[in-house]
Amino acid sequence: MTHPTHVALLLKGHSSWNKGRLPTKELYEKVFSHARDAMHWQQEQNIPVMTLNLLSSTVKEREDFPEIMHALKSFFETLLSDKFIHEHQIKISIFGKWYDLPGRVSEAIKLVIDDTKDYDKYFFNLCVNYSGQQEIVDAAKIIALKVISGKTTMNNISSEDVKDTIYSSSFPPPDLLIKTGKKKKLYGFLLWDATRAHIHFANKPWMNFTQRDLLKAIKEWEKEN
Repeated sequence: MTHPTHVALLLKGHSSWNKGRLPTKELYEKVFSHARDAMHWQQEQNIPVMTLNLLSSTVKEREDFPEIMHALKSFFETLLSDKFIHEHQIKISIFGKWYDLPGRVSEAIKLVIDDTKDYDKYFFNLCVNYSGQQEIVDAAKIIALKVISGKTTMNNISSEDVKDTIYSSSFPPPDLLIKTGKKKKLYGFLLWDATRAHIHFANKPWMNFTQRDLLKAIKEWEKEN
C-alpha cells in the first residue's frame, strides 16, 4: 500500500479552542508544543517530509505580536535542545520571511536551522511569517532577475523554474494537505506546490488534532491512491 511522502498541516482553530481562557503567550506555547508532537507522529508513521504552517505573515498585524514572538523564541530554544531531533536526524527548514522577525527570534530560528542542516533522515518544515502569495511573488522576482541578467529568457521560463525558486524547492509537493479548524479555507498555504494534493478537512481545532486524526487523513488519501 502506498504511503504519502509529504504531509502538510495547516494549523488553525486556536481561538475557538481557547475561548479566551489562556493569555496569548500561554496559548501559543501550547500550539507550538503540539507542533513538536507532530514531529513525533512523523517519525512513528515514517513520513519523510512534513510541513506545518506555524505562523502566517499576518501575525505582524496583531496587537499581541510581542507575546506570540516570546512563545516562538521559547519554542525554537526548546527545539535546539531536543534530543529526539538529533536521535532521528531530523532536518528542520523554515519557509517564509522568518529573518524579518525580531532579532532575538530570528537568531533562535537560525541556530536550529544550522544545528540540523546536515541531517537527512526526516525533513520537518515550519512555515514562519509565511504567505503563499508572497512565496510566488518572491519566486517571480528571482526569475525576473535571471532574465535581466541574461541567464534565461522569457520564452524559456517553465513551471519547473518556478518550483526551483519557491521556498519549498528542495522538497516534493505535498501528497496530502490537512486543514485543521472549522473554516474550509486554505489561506494560500503552499499555493504553488499543493495543486495536486489531496485536501482533508479535519473539522477540529489544531489543539484537538491527534495522531489518530492524522491516520484517518492518511487512510482517506490511501483510498484515492
